[in-house]
Amino acid sequence: EGMQIDLKVSAQWMQKSAEAGFVPAMYELGAMYEKGLNVPIDRSQAIHWMQEAAKRGHKKAIAWLERNLLNS
Repeated sequence: EGMQIDLKVSAQWMQKSAEAGFVPAMYELGAMYEKGLNVPIDRSQAIHWMQEAAKRGHKKAIAWLERNLLNS
């Protein structure tokens, strides 16, 4: 009963959305890679997607980069 969520498929759709240029998906995908949510933890992918979102003005991505790159 109800709808089952396939987390692997949801991660694939987030990836497709980010690759298609949907800025909120870029940020969310970066966060997913940072935390290992439905994808393997991958810091380089987290940074890549946060940078892509930040280039397009995503404020949370900019703040994430400031916290994680400038203070490391």
